[in-house]
Amino acid sequence: MNLLESDLRKSIDEQGYWGRRLRDVIGKFGSSSPFDYMLWDGFTFVAVECKMLRARKSGNPKSFPFSSLSDDQFDGLRDISKWDNSKAFVMVNFRWTNNKKGETFLITINHYMYLKEYMDRKSIPLDKFRDDDKIISLERKDSGWDLSPLFLRKGRR
Repeated sequence: MNLLESDLRKSIDEQGYWGRRLRDVIGKFGSSSPFDYMLWDGFTFVAVECKMLRARKSGNPKSFPFSSLSDDQFDGLRDISKWDNSKAFVMVNFRWTNNKKGETFLITINHYMYLKEYMDRKSIPLDKFRDDDKIISLERKDSGWDLSPLFLRKGRR
């Protein structure tokens, strides 16, 4: 479990949501699971795949590569997004920005697919995360992140 997943676990517990982490399945061709977390607020089912970008000796990552999401994760999130009362997100944490927890963003799998198809790039730049009104910037809350934007009903955001 990486630091972002640990922060998400704390957020789930502190904010009273139901949440379960899926174990990575180790198989002949590597590890894979359809996403990292399942969450439930009593009305909306949410699937989340967590991706954390850290500072490196070679420099700080300034974009999120489309190649970071495996085919299994992409398919799992896309399938969940088709269900009634469900949402599917990629949670991206630029760990090296601002403070020790960095900046965390939520991008729906549908918007991710759109960007992958129509951006003439191999990655989503940090500035796009900050400026795109379809990408949610999560605020800090207690020892984790405010997860309420994951559960806002359609038409209320």
